[in-house]
Amino acid sequence: MPAFLTLFLSFCLALKAASLDVIFPESQIEFLAIGRPSALKIRGKIKEDSAPAKPLEGKWVLKESAITGQVSLKLSVLDTGIALRDRHMKEKYLETEKFPTAHFTLSKLSLPADFPEKLTNVKDLPFEADLKLHGRSKLVRGVAEVGQDGSKLELTLHFKVLVTDFGIEIPSYLGIKVADEVTVKATSKGTLKSP
Repeated sequence: MPAFLTLFLSFCLALKAASLDVIFPESQIEFLAIGRPSALKIRGKIKEDSAPAKPLEGKWVLKESAITGQVSLKLSVLDTGIALRDRHMKEKYLETEKFPTAHFTLSKLSLPADFPEKLTNVKDLPFEADLKLHGRSKLVRGVAEVGQDGSKLELTLHFKVLVTDFGIEIPSYLGIKVADEVTVKATSKGTLKSP
C-alpha cells in the first residue's frame, strides 16, 4: 500500500476518536458586554501575561462525528483593558476569591456525517453545554464553527449568557449599567492526537 494512502487512512481512523488539548495562548476566551443607556462596549479576554501557569485548560474529544469535552478558565485572568473596572468585575461581581474558576462542559455538538472527508469548514452548528459560573450551573446553547486541515482543528463557539442566571449582580458605575446579556466567543486551535 502506498505510504500516502496509509497515512491518509491512519488519519481518518484517528478522527473516529481524537482529542485536542485546550491551552492558552493557542486558545482564547473573549466576551462583549454592552452598557446601558450609553453605547459603551466592554470587551474582555484572557490577559496576555496571565499570572496563573494554566489560565485556560481542558480537552475536546472528537468521536463518531461529535465533539464533547470540558474546559476550565481561571477568572482572575480576564482583562478589559481598564484596571479599576477589572478589579470591580473580579472582586464585586464575579467574586473570584470565592468562585475562582468557570467550567464549561460541551455535551452536544454533532458534525455533518461527511466531515472531514468532504467538508473542511462548517458553520452554524448548534451545540449545548453546561456552564458552571459563580457557584451555579446552567444549560447554554449556541453555534459553533469547525475548521479542519489535515490533523489541525479549529473550533469556535459563540454563545450568550445572562449574568443574573448565575446570581451575579448586573454591574453599574456612575449611572451606566451593563446589560444582563454577555456575548462569549471561545476559540481553540491545535493538533488532533489519539485520546
